Order: sequence, then structure tokens, then C-alpha cells
Amino acid sequence: MCTLREREKAVAARQKALEAKRNELREAEAALERKRKTVDAEKEDVTELQRQLKSINDQLAHLMEQERNQNETNGALEKRSDELDSLIKEVTAELEEKTAAKEALQAEASQLKVAIEEFCKESEAKKKELLYLLEARKTSEIALSEKVCLLCCHFMSAFVTGVAFN
Repeated sequence: MCTLREREKAVAARQKALEAKRNELREAEAALERKRKTVDAEKEDVTELQRQLKSINDQLAHLMEQERNQNETNGALEKRSDELDSLIKEVTAELEEKTAAKEALQAEASQLKVAIEEFCKESEAKKKELLYLLEARKTSEIALSEKVCLLCCHFMSAFVTGVAFN
């Protein structure tokens, strides 16, 4: 009986530990969702920067065409071209930073996914162990009940027949 209570306590402790792991998993999933939202926002920023870069490239091409057609404005166009090149470098540097941040977030998301999968495997193993212990407990209780019934029958038989119990 004491062993059964100890097992029940152990099962309860395991259930609490499993619930704690589930809470950790929920927190990890929430963190992953926040990271996904951040990645999505960064993707939108990258798309906007790419659009701006395309626009800048289009402007640069237009300015170069004007340079060929209007030699008298050559100095002003060269200055504008230099400004646009500088802006392109800034935008490209910013894009590279955001791309690096995106890759870092994706790597972290992959690590979180692996951690979640490992946690799920551990949880499944603990669940199987718990089911095994519950089944063993049930089997033990049935066997004990059968022994008690058999013992009662034996006592009743001995009592009715008046035979001493050996």
C-alpha cells in the first residue's frame, strides 16, 4: 500500500514536471511566434528597401541618359550621380545588415524548432512511461484483489468445514 502511494506521488510529480515542460514549450512557441513576426517585419523592410533601390537604379539610368543627351548639364548630373551612388551604398549596407539579422533569426528559429522537437520526444517518452506505470498499477491492483478474494474464500471454506487454517 505504501509503495502504491509512493508511485502515485511519483506519477503526480511526473505530471507536474510534464506540465512545466508544456508551459516551457508554450513559452518557446510564443517566443518563436514573436521572432516570426519580427522576421516578417524585417522582410517587409527588405522589400521596401529593394523597391527603393530599384527606384534609385531607375533614376540613375534616367540621369545617365540625360547626361548623354545634355552635355551642358554634365557637371550637375555627375554630382547627382555621386549622391545616388552614395545612397545606393547606404541602402545596400542597410540591406546587408537586415539580411544578416534575418539569417540570424532564421537560425535561431531553426534551433528553437529542434529544441521543440526534442521536448516533444521527451514528453512522448514520459507519457509512455506514465502509461506503463498506470497499467502496472492497474495490474497490481487486480492481482491483489484476486488474492484477497481467494484468501476470503479459503477462510470461509475453513470456517464452514471447521478445518483449521494452515
